[in-house]
Amino acid sequence: MPMLVKLLQRLVFMVSAVMVLSACGGGGADSPVIEPFYPEASAEWQLIWSDEFDGDGLDGGNWEVQIGDGSQYGLTRWGNGELQWYTPDNLVVEDGVLRVEARSEQVQAGFPYTSGRIRSLGKLDFQYGRVEARIRSASGKGLWSAFWMLPSDDRFGGWASGGEIDIMEVVNAGTAQENYYASLHHGFAWPLNQTTTESIGIDDPAGDFHIYSIEWTEGYVRWFVDGRNFMTVNAEHWYSYYYGGTEAGYQIGEGAAPFDRPFHLLLNLAVGGNLPGDVGPGAIPTAMEVDYVRVYECAYGQSSGSGCNSEADRTVESPGAQSPYQASFPLYGDGAEALSWVVGADTVTRELVVTASDEGGDPTFTETTVDGRGTVLDITSEGQGSVSIGAADEDPIALFGFGNNPLYYEVHAGEVKFDLYIDSAVTDISGDLVVKMESGAPALGFQTFPMDRLPLDQWFTLSVKVNDLLENVGQRRLDTSRVSKLLALETTAPAHIQVDNVALICGHPSRKGCGIRPPGGEVDGSLVPVFTTEGAVGP
Repeated sequence: MPMLVKLLQRLVFMVSAVMVLSACGGGGADSPVIEPFYPEASAEWQLIWSDEFDGDGLDGGNWEVQIGDGSQYGLTRWGNGELQWYTPDNLVVEDGVLRVEARSEQVQAGFPYTSGRIRSLGKLDFQYGRVEARIRSASGKGLWSAFWMLPSDDRFGGWASGGEIDIMEVVNAGTAQENYYASLHHGFAWPLNQTTTESIGIDDPAGDFHIYSIEWTEGYVRWFVDGRNFMTVNAEHWYSYYYGGTEAGYQIGEGAAPFDRPFHLLLNLAVGGNLPGDVGPGAIPTAMEVDYVRVYECAYGQSSGSGCNSEADRTVESPGAQSPYQASFPLYGDGAEALSWVVGADTVTRELVVTASDEGGDPTFTETTVDGRGTVLDITSEGQGSVSIGAADEDPIALFGFGNNPLYYEVHAGEVKFDLYIDSAVTDISGDLVVKMESGAPALGFQTFPMDRLPLDQWFTLSVKVNDLLENVGQRRLDTSRVSKLLALETTAPAHIQVDNVALICGHPSRKGCGIRPPGGEVDGSLVPVFTTEGAVGP
């Protein structure tokens, strides 16, 4: 809506309120009854986009049709073990309704069913407002009707650190296993992601149309069925813990992240999979029917999207605040550090030490003083061997919650992070810097950085994900439960580098969900020295 029109609307509302007050007179027993400032609910939301499905086919200006099993999007079987192959033929528009049809047919080997899925990405991407659709769910065991939202960019990484809003998921409608879910996904990337969900009963979701909607602002998301607000989640409850790149490392999203960016809409009918389970006899053919989809903005035009909330049920409480657990373990500051634990009444300490490999072309290292930094590690290499940090007693070090061996694709929020200076005057920048973690060579993980793509002749921070070290392996896979070298640095060509502020850092949704185990047992107290943030949820 043009800004001038919005300003004029606000002025009209304000003038109306002033007129009410001035007509009511003075105080005392005759004090005025102040009328609500807001107009009726029908006037507070302004329609900005809709699809009424009045044509004879799907409007390509509104929707992108997604096809296949999701592998082209990096989600084999859409990440849920689903049994359908999506095709455009399963999307039928007639009599003012979109029918998303599930059929028993095989158009691709291994997929005995077909169905339909559409999204508005690149056609409707919006931030804040009221979203609603009138839908009749598909009936039958093993059917999963959904109306939902995903982020339109990858600012906070993949699912689910980037967020997901499920407006409606009806599974197994018309059966004894029928459920309706409204959910919010956030926090860490899968599988450490967090889900906030509510399941309520709906009167015959497959027999009757129902209106499913949300009101979404910077401060909250409210869910409605047929105008009844049954779930509210405030921004204090959600968060995003994501990887911000090799210089930033893992971060907590600021403000109301991740639900403070543009999202888009999705409609689909899944068959089988993790949530609804096996397909029941006679369940297919069936269809999810959509009468309309509408998106509104608040008439008051605030940048936060708030102000239009006359239908909110303020007796519905948001779940409590959540925040991630973080821990940082210094390995090298003004020298090699020590790992310390409080175990019962005792303090257990393991000294760390810097060593150089005894391979041909040995690198050498010294500790030197740099203005403003104190002592740093100064490394000269002819292009072979490595300089590493490990335990002085040479026994393995057990990390937990940094990564999942051997399931490297299950993303954990562990990183090794350090400051680096590359002296280009005596460094062959056609070579590489190789960052490694070892659990007894040749069991190791590594990440390679071309020197000519890194900043030269200046201090910068380099973060390496432990998940990447688990994915890129030596002759044997890195075992994070038996680490011999917490950090090893190797150059593939002559180089002179300096290193400072080396640390292992991890994040987890559960308190003390990641860390370094003391010798012989579990952590019974706080790791010292360690920086943690309180308020984490979970056990």
